Amino acid sequence: MGAQPRLPGTLPSAPAARKAHKAAVAREREARQIVDNMKSAMKSAREALQLAEKERRAAEDDLDAIDDGRRPG
Repeated sequence: MGAQPRLPGTLPSAPAARKAHKAAVAREREARQIVDNMKSAMKSAREALQLAEKERRAAEDDLDAIDDGRRPG
């Protein structure tokens, strides 16, 4: 789906169009960088969550063993 054709005589000047394109490219790069940073942060958060879940399960197993009277040693 492309842009609508402009009416004759309503096109911006070449320098204005180049300036608008340059600004749009810069905004696109900034947005893409934000998305990439968010993806990286989500990956780190998922890894931290998996570690926390593993630690929680180990602690629950220890509590269950204590409750059942299976103390080490």
